Amino acid sequence: MSLEQFDPYREWLGIQPHEHPVDHYRLLGVARFETNLDLIGSAADERMGMIRKFQAGPRGPHTQQILNELASARGCLLNPQDKSAYDTKIQAALHAAQIQANQLQAAQLQAAQLQATQLQAAQLQAAQLQAAQLQAAQFQANQAAPPVAPPTPSYSNGYAQDYSSDSKEYNSAPSEESDDFVPAVAGNTTWLVLTLACVMAVVVVGCVAYVAISKSRKKKTVVTQVPDEIVVNPAEPVQVVPIQKPPIEQDERTSIMQESNGHVVLPVSVVELEGNSIQFVRTGGDDIINQWTSVEDIAQWDFRLVKPGFFRVELQYGATGDSVGSEFTVEVGDKKANFEVLDSGAFTTFKNDYRVIVIPRSGEHTITVRPKTLVGSQLMVLKSIELVPVQR
Repeated sequence: MSLEQFDPYREWLGIQPHEHPVDHYRLLGVARFETNLDLIGSAADERMGMIRKFQAGPRGPHTQQILNELASARGCLLNPQDKSAYDTKIQAALHAAQIQANQLQAAQLQAAQLQATQLQAAQLQAAQLQAAQLQAAQFQANQAAPPVAPPTPSYSNGYAQDYSSDSKEYNSAPSEESDDFVPAVAGNTTWLVLTLACVMAVVVVGCVAYVAISKSRKKKTVVTQVPDEIVVNPAEPVQVVPIQKPPIEQDERTSIMQESNGHVVLPVSVVELEGNSIQFVRTGGDDIINQWTSVEDIAQWDFRLVKPGFFRVELQYGATGDSVGSEFTVEVGDKKANFEVLDSGAFTTFKNDYRVIVIPRSGEHTITVRPKTLVGSQLMVLKSIELVPVQR
């Protein structure tokens, strides 16, 4: 490998090209928002010591820049005030990136729906034109065909009416009052049948197109993929705009079935959120609920029980700093379990907690996670929730 092709970040630090530019945490090889200062300091010292081993070698020119960046990252993250400001900017950048991704996906979805609507309208118009052309061709064919003479009606007594121009009277034909009278049927009805068939075809095509267009305009939920690494320019302040999650109609709600072992696993990906700030985010391979900043923000799941009884409500969440000590409840009908938020070390480090609750009947239920008191700016970051049956 030549000097020009050498990538010191990839070869020495394991940072791939698509991850650039990276934040301080990735540069030091620790978890984002890591709160253990001893761990941060040890990681920085270890990386700087490794890079210094290459200073005297042929790739020495690459070492100084990386050492400077490592020293800058170490100084920032080991200073509580600087670290707090840096973490705030990273969180703001994450939210801004999520908003931008939501807007892009919404625009793409709107364009796709418009294209589908235009295509269906064009197909409907083509079908109507084809039907009209078929009707016109049939009409012209009927006009060009020679007239069909009405058949001479016959009667059971063997007589026939004489319609010749020289005859003034019917030749022994029975009258309408006679029991042997049979009315005549004349004319060609083929064109009428074809016309009715064309009209019916146009009506059917129009109905199908209307149903398809209505379905394409139905609202859909968009799940945002947040990038793992976000670049923040400290010189440019980022304004955070809260994401409004659209309300979910009752007939669109997903109901989770109880498993054969009695467990009820409630995926975060199908959560139904209410509130102005609470969000569902997919980041780093995990589905989480964050921005729980108001007591009005709630998370709900619908589920169906086959075997009721006592259950252990098991949660996995991350919390630290001023979130510790906040309170929330998990509710199923009129049954409630009270929780107090405990310190997990970081919002990205998750701990397990549980309470026991009784669900006395089978059938459909809704479980709600509702903040009770907020000590700091955010309740917690929720990763998972599950109902585990308790044998009594």
